[in-house]
Amino acid sequence: MVQTVEQSGWEVLSLERQSQTEKKEEQKNRTEKLTELFSTYSDEILRMCFLYLKDYQLAEDAVQETYLRVFCTQPESRMQN
Repeated sequence: MVQTVEQSGWEVLSLERQSQTEKKEEQKNRTEKLTELFSTYSDEILRMCFLYLKDYQLAEDAVQETYLRVFCTQPESRMQN
């Protein structure tokens, strides 16, 4: 069964704005979760990377790479939990 919905231009514009607002809010929540994740575990990850790499700058780079991978691969639904 197909339903048709007639909407005025203003209603469509309002829905688009609402969708954009929701996307911005989701992105903000995701960023906050990643910031919390980083502040919680970054020191431990840095220590582990330093133990393996024996170079502080390389260890810092490895930590950044770790969080970049998390950010790029983490589904948004899992970040909201």
